[in-house]
Amino acid sequence: MEHNVFLQILIPFSGLISGLIGAFVGLQNRALLAEVRRELAELENRIFTRINGT
Repeated sequence: MEHNVFLQILIPFSGLISGLIGAFVGLQNRALLAEVRRELAELENRIFTRINGT
């Protein structure tokens, strides 16, 4: 009986933990992508400025 109670708690808890980890990784991914896009836009602006000679 104790074994079943342990599994009834462990299985949803492990699902919750994996969901939280997935959400965290997703947010980290979005933040990293936004940073890369920002750096790419800055590089693009520098290239255009250098081409235009301003």
